[in-house]
Amino acid sequence: MPMDVPLTNAEIPRLPVLTQTQKQAIHHTVCEVVAATVLNRPVANLDPELNGISSENVMGCFVTLKRQGYLRGCCGAVRQPDSLFRVLCEVAATTATQDVRMPAVSPVELEFLDVTVSLLYGFQPLTSKGVARSADVAVGTHGLSIQCGSKTGLLLPEVAVEHGLDATAFLGQVCRKAEVSPDAWQNDATRILTFQTHVVQSPFTSGTLTGDALSLTPIANPSQMKSLAQLCHENLMALVSGATPSYYFPGCPDGTVHGIAIHWGEMSTAPSGVGTISLRPGIPLQSTLFRLCENAAKVCAAEQETVDRIRNFAVNVTVLSDSAVHGNFAKHDLRGFDTSCRACMIMESGKMAWRYDPQQSPVELLTHTVEQLQIQNPNAAQVISLAAQSSCSSASFSNVTVPQLGATVRTPAVSGTFYPADPSELKQLVGGLLQQHTGVAEDCSAVMVPHAGLRYSGGIAATVFRRVKIPDRVILIGPKHTRLGVDWAIAPHDRWSIGDQTLQADLPLARELAEAIPGLQLDAAAHAREHCIEVELPFLAQLASQSRIVGMALGSGDFERCQVFAEGLVRVIGDLRPRPLMVISSDMNHFADDTENRRLDEIALQAMETLDPRHLYDTVAKERISMCGLIPAVIVMLALQQLGSLGRCERVAYGTSADVSGDTSRVVGYAGMLLG
Repeated sequence: MPMDVPLTNAEIPRLPVLTQTQKQAIHHTVCEVVAATVLNRPVANLDPELNGISSENVMGCFVTLKRQGYLRGCCGAVRQPDSLFRVLCEVAATTATQDVRMPAVSPVELEFLDVTVSLLYGFQPLTSKGVARSADVAVGTHGLSIQCGSKTGLLLPEVAVEHGLDATAFLGQVCRKAEVSPDAWQNDATRILTFQTHVVQSPFTSGTLTGDALSLTPIANPSQMKSLAQLCHENLMALVSGATPSYYFPGCPDGTVHGIAIHWGEMSTAPSGVGTISLRPGIPLQSTLFRLCENAAKVCAAEQETVDRIRNFAVNVTVLSDSAVHGNFAKHDLRGFDTSCRACMIMESGKMAWRYDPQQSPVELLTHTVEQLQIQNPNAAQVISLAAQSSCSSASFSNVTVPQLGATVRTPAVSGTFYPADPSELKQLVGGLLQQHTGVAEDCSAVMVPHAGLRYSGGIAATVFRRVKIPDRVILIGPKHTRLGVDWAIAPHDRWSIGDQTLQADLPLARELAEAIPGLQLDAAAHAREHCIEVELPFLAQLASQSRIVGMALGSGDFERCQVFAEGLVRVIGDLRPRPLMVISSDMNHFADDTENRRLDEIALQAMETLDPRHLYDTVAKERISMCGLIPAVIVMLALQQLGSLGRCERVAYGTSADVSGDTSRVVGYAGMLLG
């Protein structure tokens, strides 16, 4: 990051005046270096003089590659004044393949990219103190660099413009980039520097992209793919029978690839399959293929397949490489996607599906892949194509979880950790917490309670539950903390076990909600290890043991999905009398120090108290507050809005884990709220 040795004003490079030919020389240099790096061939046709500007020194340079506005790479260097030509070449090469946030640029993407070069000049420290620093930051002109202890961060001027940030918000964002407190810029010990940029922007052009320049050498030829499939077949039989498998396939290719799948089965039935994907850093072909054979053997053993049956299976292998990003499903660009040699893959929130079929067009292939994945958020679903070699004419694979109905009784998962395992101890603990809070219970449409260990947050939960009348139905909605099961899961159980008691579930209502709300599925796997519902049950067991429980665990989502969820929820419960009590199970911010955690929690709670669910969603997202139950809170507020029941949001209790542990260095916040 910025300069190790302070520079005098005379030594700091200033913003140059570039001629059009010099801008073209800069653009040409970056494009040629990007192309050479992606194509893994020497750089050619460069002018080291950059039309007379190579002698100019810069203090930094960033290269940004986008495809129809979708980021494909952005890397930079900030240092003591250095040769413009040298910095350009270094940063262009890094951006092309080394931005660890995304796959390396593919040759098939090059001609569709837009290139932005930002030259950094005029670094100056802010000499003002405290909050007055914001007055010295000119939005749209200044970029920001921060050093706070060992943490550093940098944002270009266009970041503030693109995101509509004022100077104060821009300073907060550069703090977040450095992974420090958003108000660290106000600390006089934090070093803040402003700088300016000269931007050169134009579509990608390169003389390198001619003839067969973009043609890729296949990982394996058709004969080798058939050999790999045959060896996998032999290994599968060996592993199932206990014989010695082949750990390496001589005469077959090896190297780093992005994906592999093995499919097997009888010709007349849909094949079974195992597979894996790693777009960065990739996976070794042969060792991964053997590991997948081991996984396939376990599946066959679990299904009690015999060696004789496996001998008659058709076994096929598909290898994927050279990932190219085509945007997201809401705004995708399928140019450069040749289905004769490439597969279509969509990734969303840990889910992935790909399909290879040379007989289909790019649009047809995309449509069928979407059907496999069941996209929930088109803006978050990344569309990718990959070079495909397969031993069969077409193939597909998906890791989409299949919902599980599970047992009729949901047994405790966090007994002994979040609360005492001994039923009598649990009753005594919860009873004591409830007795601390007396008063007349009132009608309430919804509440928010924390779901940490009862030692830490039980008092706040007890305060809330003691304040409200609990009807014969309770809908508990919390965040999904594990990767098990489907993303939006409603519990499919008949009963909930807690301590030595069993609470009745409302399975008919759960089924009705699953039918009414897109993406919500009955799934036991998602609830198997989830604590957000379970931790609330001891209170309901003592206060309303006859109430029927519906539990939902929700993963990712945006505001639009929350709106759709709320609409379905209202359609189901709008005419119920009495209406169910909706319980938002949520902790507040996680793992800042106590002072910062309380500051962030206050921002979120004040946003909630405006009775505006959109404001709550935007505020928590903007301030990066790790309120785990944000999605459930927004859904419940939207539902109450539609029901005409969002007249108040009353804060009844607040605290952090430090109140119990005494450790203020890394805390979690807890709040109790009444809504309705």
